[in-house]
Amino acid sequence: MSYFKAFFDFISDNIFWFHLGSLFFSGLFIAGTIYSIIKSPYITIKIEGWMDTLGMKTLSRRRARIAWKQILLRVQKGTPFNLKNAILEADRIFDEILKLSGFYGETMDSRLKQATVEQISNLEEIKEAHRMAVRIANDPDFTIDRKTAVENLKAYEKLFVEFGIVD
Repeated sequence: MSYFKAFFDFISDNIFWFHLGSLFFSGLFIAGTIYSIIKSPYITIKIEGWMDTLGMKTLSRRRARIAWKQILLRVQKGTPFNLKNAILEADRIFDEILKLSGFYGETMDSRLKQATVEQISNLEEIKEAHRMAVRIANDPDFTIDRKTAVENLKAYEKLFVEFGIVD
């Protein structure tokens, strides 16, 4: 019993220091959490997503550049699966650009029909690249070689450079 009494006496005599220490460590944890949230791209990505969804700004260049880097990494790997996905991702980015540029329609084909060569300088190359993406999406057994994939991706890259999305 004397150990418990000594312990409680110690706590009651030093309660101020325990409170001060807990406030200090709580402050450290809160500051660390805030610092982590600020440095994390999570909040920025969420805000950009909502702004894109609400039409408050054009396609996020940062997000498109990250996606383009992923496409280039897929091409470097060179497997048929990665080449197909690279083309599908580039096509998806282009479709988003079309939507945000004011081309309306239920499908990407209907949006592409509205575009002119004055608006998209390599329109025919883009249409061919889109046809390739549609074939990839609809036929799981479709095979593509590296040369064809790179040719199609160069059409998208030219367009992305013209739109100022990639350098």
